[in-house]
Amino acid sequence: MEMIKVKSSNIHAIGYDAGVLRIEFKDNKGNPTSSYDYKNVLPEDYASFNMADSKGRHFARKIKGAFQSQMVFHDIYHGWVKELKEKS
Repeated sequence: MEMIKVKSSNIHAIGYDAGVLRIEFKDNKGNPTSSYDYKNVLPEDYASFNMADSKGRHFARKIKGAFQSQMVFHDIYHGWVKELKEKS
């Protein structure tokens, strides 16, 4: 999935493919950290998130808790994704 860097104090990058929204969060130093996949996200939900002035606020109000999520780990050197934790 192609990830797009975004301007946010909490979110490093976002991506979308076939109903799955991936969000890569930042740590307290601004470095990329954990990533989560959010399932069954409609294209219009992704578009409004992508266009939101505040990605963190939009995430907290419209995405967090509204979609099934799964923590993922992406190895940038080998391009594989490992599922770490399932949340519903």
